[in-house]
Amino acid sequence: MKFWDSIIDTAMIGTSRRQPDTGLFPTDLAAHFKDQNETKDQEELFLQLAAFASSYRKSGILPPKQEINFSPAATEENKYCPSEATSVLRDILSEEKKSLLAYWLKNCHRSNQIVKPDLVPVLLELGTKHPRLKSVIAACCGKRGVWLAALNPEWQYSQNQSDEEIWDTGTPEQRRDLLTEKRSIEPDKAREMLQQIWQQEDANQKMIFLEILHKNIGDNDTAFLESLLNEKSKKVKESGLQLLKRIPTSAVVQSFENALASAVQLKKEKRLVFTKTSLHYQLPDSIHDKIYQLGIDKLSNIKDLSDEQFVIIQLTELVPVSFWEKHLAMGPPEIIDLMQKDELGKKLLPPLVKAITRFHDSKWAEHFTKHSSVFFIDLIPLLNSEEQERHTIRHFDEFPESMIMHQISRETEWSLPVARKIIRHTAANPHQFTRDFFSRNIAMIPTALSGELSGFDPKDVMQLGQWTRNRDYLSQLLKLKAQTNKAF
Repeated sequence: MKFWDSIIDTAMIGTSRRQPDTGLFPTDLAAHFKDQNETKDQEELFLQLAAFASSYRKSGILPPKQEINFSPAATEENKYCPSEATSVLRDILSEEKKSLLAYWLKNCHRSNQIVKPDLVPVLLELGTKHPRLKSVIAACCGKRGVWLAALNPEWQYSQNQSDEEIWDTGTPEQRRDLLTEKRSIEPDKAREMLQQIWQQEDANQKMIFLEILHKNIGDNDTAFLESLLNEKSKKVKESGLQLLKRIPTSAVVQSFENALASAVQLKKEKRLVFTKTSLHYQLPDSIHDKIYQLGIDKLSNIKDLSDEQFVIIQLTELVPVSFWEKHLAMGPPEIIDLMQKDELGKKLLPPLVKAITRFHDSKWAEHFTKHSSVFFIDLIPLLNSEEQERHTIRHFDEFPESMIMHQISRETEWSLPVARKIIRHTAANPHQFTRDFFSRNIAMIPTALSGELSGFDPKDVMQLGQWTRNRDYLSQLLKLKAQTNKAF
């Protein structure tokens, strides 16, 4: 509307210096002022013109027309979730309980059901704010979600793109999620995908991808990881080396194993009617410098630990525990017992535990919990579920914070005895374990605990007020969780 721009210019400069260009005015608007009284002063004429043009401008514009051509959404293949489930979902959305939303969506997807049409745009919009929910939201929105996504670029994560399309043209977040998923179910395929695009990525993106390779690391990854030792980026090279240290058959671990074999020997001494068996530790002069180039420190940084002992301890942490069985020709119980009787052997027990967790050796974890005089909490995730629960309950009061950290990393719901231990501790420490703690971990808290919450009230009146608020919030979460379980 150039005529309005002309009026604005006049207002800015002043009527004494400039008048609106009526030649830019629409014909009917210009005609109205063609025969205006010349005796009127310039300011009055301008104000009349501006007022009239403003009304003309507001009332005389037609909205732009845009043709939109699209076909209707495809017919849904899955059933809509029942009304009870929809009602729970609406409550969850109204109270903005994100963790329960994830729980509800997973149950919906597991049941091969989809949400009612009116909730599809609501969920698609939520997916833009909560990236981790995108894939399950897309699955629960069905064909209508794909159809709607075509009309809004921000929702297009719900379209049925192939893995190849996502990997080639997806956002960094989409590619990371895809690689994570592939690594969990097809580790070799994930590594091959990464090799295809490796040279195109910058160092920061390479570091993100290498972090994903920690999952299901294995022999087949060795060649690729060894090639990273020639990378220009120091941090990428170091990350590749750390991954190689987790593969028992890699040349890196083998060099550590050979060094440890030459440094630790089984010594047998005959004493009258019996033979004393002990461990003898000594680094040979011929030990290869390569182990120091691979990250082993020569000099001790621990008090009362010699440089030689420090090197042996580092090697113990980086060598699979099965090495000790082969090298000493003994079983795990005998080896553990032998080390507990030896001064340096006792110091080798913590790094031995680190080796057990590094190489995920469940067999040794079980032997250690049975035969070690010291309990090592880091071994709990490697035990079977029955043993995990037994040790969690037995040692919870001794290591409450660590036990809770282990439990929240699980993917299955806590048993009632474990849940009681955790909730009792959180009730006694309500300012540390706030509503956010319960919200994030509601999927693991059993609904059967709902009727017991008041029994966890702390005796300390200073803590009771905050716990009461936390308890009421947890009660609401458990109620919605129970309704979700019942609906599906």
